[in-house]
Amino acid sequence: DDDDDGGAQSDAGGDDDDEEVVAAAAADEEDALIMGNLREIITQALGTERCRAVLAALYVSRSDVSSMVRQAAFGVWKGIVSHTPRTARECLPAIMEIVLGGLSSEEYDRRTTAARTLGDLVHKLGEAVMSQIVPILETALREQDGAAGSARHGVFVGLSEILSATGRAHIEAYADAMIPLVRRGLCDEDEMVREAAATAFNGLQQTIGPRVIDSVVPPLLNALTQGAGGELDGIRPEHALEALRELMAVRANVVFPVLIPTLTAVPVSAFNARALSSLIQVAGAALGRRLPQILLALFKSFPVHQAAGDAEAEAALRDTVDAIAATAVHDDVALESLMIQLHESVKAGEATDLAASPADASRVAEACLAMGAICRAFGAGSAARGRTPLGAHVVDWLRILIDHLGASAAQVVEASWAALDALCRAVPRDDYDGYVGPISRAVQHATESLPRGQRTLPGFNLAKGVGPLLPIYSQGLLAGSPDTKERAVRGMARLVRFTEPDALRPFATGITGPLIRIVGDRHPPAVKAAILSTLGLLLVQIPALMRPFLPQLQRTFVRGLTEKEDVVRQRAAAALAALIPLQARLDPLVLELTSGVRQAETQGMRNAMMRAVCAVVQAPNAGALAPASIQAIEAAVVGRIDAVEAGDLRWQALRSRAFGGLCGVVDATAAAALVAQHATVDAADSGAAQEAKLYSLAAALAEAPRLFAGSAELQQRVVESVATALPAAGGQTRAALPAIQVAKAALLSREIAPSGSDIIAPLADALVAVVAADSAYAHDSDAQQAALRALKAAAKYRYADVVEPARVAVVQAAMAHVRDRIIPVKLAAERCALYALRLANVPPEGFEGSDAGLASYVDAVGGAASDRGKLVLDYQRRVLNKLADATRELDYASDDEDDPARAAAKDDAASDDDDGDAE
Repeated sequence: DDDDDGGAQSDAGGDDDDEEVVAAAAADEEDALIMGNLREIITQALGTERCRAVLAALYVSRSDVSSMVRQAAFGVWKGIVSHTPRTARECLPAIMEIVLGGLSSEEYDRRTTAARTLGDLVHKLGEAVMSQIVPILETALREQDGAAGSARHGVFVGLSEILSATGRAHIEAYADAMIPLVRRGLCDEDEMVREAAATAFNGLQQTIGPRVIDSVVPPLLNALTQGAGGELDGIRPEHALEALRELMAVRANVVFPVLIPTLTAVPVSAFNARALSSLIQVAGAALGRRLPQILLALFKSFPVHQAAGDAEAEAALRDTVDAIAATAVHDDVALESLMIQLHESVKAGEATDLAASPADASRVAEACLAMGAICRAFGAGSAARGRTPLGAHVVDWLRILIDHLGASAAQVVEASWAALDALCRAVPRDDYDGYVGPISRAVQHATESLPRGQRTLPGFNLAKGVGPLLPIYSQGLLAGSPDTKERAVRGMARLVRFTEPDALRPFATGITGPLIRIVGDRHPPAVKAAILSTLGLLLVQIPALMRPFLPQLQRTFVRGLTEKEDVVRQRAAAALAALIPLQARLDPLVLELTSGVRQAETQGMRNAMMRAVCAVVQAPNAGALAPASIQAIEAAVVGRIDAVEAGDLRWQALRSRAFGGLCGVVDATAAAALVAQHATVDAADSGAAQEAKLYSLAAALAEAPRLFAGSAELQQRVVESVATALPAAGGQTRAALPAIQVAKAALLSREIAPSGSDIIAPLADALVAVVAADSAYAHDSDAQQAALRALKAAAKYRYADVVEPARVAVVQAAMAHVRDRIIPVKLAAERCALYALRLANVPPEGFEGSDAGLASYVDAVGGAASDRGKLVLDYQRRVLNKLADATRELDYASDDEDDPARAAAKDDAASDDDDGDAE
C-alpha cells in the first residue's frame, strides 16, 4: 500500500511540472502577442520611419556610459522588442546615423556610446552588418579630414569595439579595408586619434598577427628614415615617429625588433638617434634584450660624428643614451643588461694607448658618460649599499672610473671624472665610510699605474679634480672607525701628492680643516702619523694657502715630537721641516726645540727634537736667526755626548747634520773655529770622540763646501783626520766608517777638491789602504765595503781626477776582493773594478764604456801573460762584461747612493711609505 501511495504521489508531482511548463509557454506567447500589438500601436501612432528612429535611439542608449541610462534603456527595449537581431537590422540605417553623429561629436561620452553601439551591433549581427559598417567608417574618416580630432577619434574607438566584438573570420575578411584606416589614424596630428588607432592596431595584430605589422610598420619606418624634411607617401616623418610611439606603447615586444635594425644602422644619424630616444621611452620590457645592440651601434657612431665635427649628432646620440639610462631606473633587468654592456665597453687593454686610438677612446668615454647618466637618472642618494639595485655596482665602478682618471686620452679623463662625480653623488652620506677602503685601493692602483716620470693623476688636475672623493674621505675621517680614519687620512695624502698645487687650491680648507679638527683627539699611533704626514705634504704642495694655519700647525707638530711612538715623532719632525721655511720668525721655535733636546725624557724624543733642529739650520731662512738662537743650537749640537747618545747611530747622524747645517749658517770664521774644535780628529781622542767628530766633519763638508774650498788649513786637517782614523795597520775601526765617509765627500766635491788638488792623492791612498791586499784583515767587512763603494763612486763621477792617477792600485785592491766570502764586499769590489777599468756606461759623462782602460791596466801590470793580467782578463770575460752590458740597458737602475736618479727614487719610495694605503 505504501508503494502504491508513493507512486501515486510521484504521478501527481509529474503532472504539476507539466502544467507549469505549459503555463510558462502560454505566458511567453501572450507576452510576444502583447509586444507585437504594442509595436503595431507605436508604429501606427508614430509612423514607420519615426518608430525606427525611436527604436534606434533606444538601442544606442543601451550602450550609454551611464549605468542608470543603460538599465532604463534595457528595460524599455525589453518591454517593446521581442526579437532584438531582427529589430536591429530593421533599424540599422537609423542606428548608424546616430552612431556616426556620436563618433563625430566633440563630447567624449557620445563618442564612447557610439563606439560601444558599433561593437554591440557587430556582436549581434556579425557579417550581416560588417559589410555596411566598414565602408561607412571609411567614408566618415575621409569626410572628417581637417575637422576636429574628436570625430576621427570616435571612428577609431568604434573600430576598436568592432574588432573586440568580431570573430577572426570576419576580421580577416575585411582586414584589407581596415589596415589602411589604422595606418592613417596612427599618423594623425591629434594625440587622442593616434592612441585610439594604436588600440585598433593592437586588436588587429592579436587577430591576424604579423600581417598587420608588415602592412603598417614598414611604410611608417620608410617615412621616418627617408622622408626627413618632407613627406613620403603622404606621411610626414614627425607623424610617422608619433605613430611608431603609439604602436610601441601597445605592442613594443612585436614592433621594437622590427625597428631596431633600421634605426641602429651605423653611423646612427641625429634623426634616427632622436627617433630611438623617443621610442625607447615607451619600449618597456622589450628594451632589455636589445640594449647591447643599441648601445654598440651608438658607441660606434660617436667617432664618426666626432671626426666630422657634427655636434648636433653627438648631442642626439647622448640624449638617446640618457633615455636608455632613464629606463633602467624602473627596470632591474634593463639595468643589469646595461651594466654588462658598459663593463665590456670600458675595457681597454693595458697595452692600448687610448690617446693613439680615437675609436677606443671614444667608446670608453661614452661608456663612462652613460654610467654617469644612469647615476643622475637614479638621483642623489639612490645607491644605498646592499639596499638598491644601483648600490650593488658602486664598488666596481669606483675602481673603473678612478682607474680611467689616469688615461692618456683627455676625452676619457674628462668623461670618467664626470661619471665619478655623478656616482659619488648617488652614494648616500651614511654609506660614505664604507667606501673609503675601495676608493683608497682604486686611487693607489691608478697612481701606481702612471707612466714613468708622470707625477700627478690627470683626473685630479681638472677644475674640480678631487672634489668627488674628498667628502667621502672627510666623512670617514670624522665618523669612521680607527682603521677607516687611517685609510681616509692616507687616501687624502695620496690625493694631495698626485694633484697639481693649482688644482688643490680650491680644496685647501676642505682637506686641512678636518685634519686639524681631529689631530688633537686620542687616536692610534698609525692614525696620528698619517694625519701629520698629510699636513706636512700639504705644506709642501700648497704652502701659500697653508700660511693661515701655521701657528696652529707649529704647536701641533712640536707636540708630536714628544709622543711616545717613534713613527708619530718622525712624521711630526718631517712635517715641521716642511713648515719651517714658511715661518717668518724661527727664534721662538729654536728656543723650544733646544730646550726639548736638553729636557727630553727619552732618547727617541731627543732624536726627534734634533731632527727638527736640523730642519731649522738647513732652512733657507736660517740666516735670519738671532745670535742667541745660534748659541742655543751650538750648545745643543756640540755639547757633551753621554754613553747612550754615543751608541745611538741615529742620534749621531742627526747631530752631525745639525752641526753641518750650523757651519753653513754662521760666518766663515766662526764655522772654521767650530770645525777645528769639534770636527777634526787628534790621535789622543777616544774612539767615540773620533767617531762623533768625523760624522760632524762629513756633514760640514756636505753642507758648507765653500768653507773648505777657501781654506788650505781646513783641507789639511781633513786629510790628517782621515789618516788618523784609518791607520795602515788597522786600529780603531769604530771611526773607520765616518772617516771613509769624510774622504768620499771630499773627493766627490769638485769645489773642495778641484782637479790637481793636493788632497786628492792622500785621501784616495787612504781609501785604497783599507782594501789593499796586504791589509785585507786590518778592517772589518763594513769598512771594506764602504771603501770600495767610495772608490767606485770616485771612478764613476771623477775618474780622470781621482782614480786614473792611482788606477793600478785601485784595480788591484778591488780584484783582491772579487772572490771575497762576504757577498756585499764581493759585489762592491766587482763594481769598483768595473768603473775603475772604464768598462761600464757612464751617462753623466756621455761615456758608453770601452776596453781601452782595461788594456792600459794590463800593460801596466806586465801584460796579458802576467798573473795579474790573466786574473783581470779572465774575470772580465766571465763577469765584468755582463755587468758592463747591464749598465747599457734602458731600464738599468744604478746602485750608487750618489746617483741623483737613485736618490729621487728613494725619495719617492719614502713618500709612498708615508701616504701608502694601509690595506
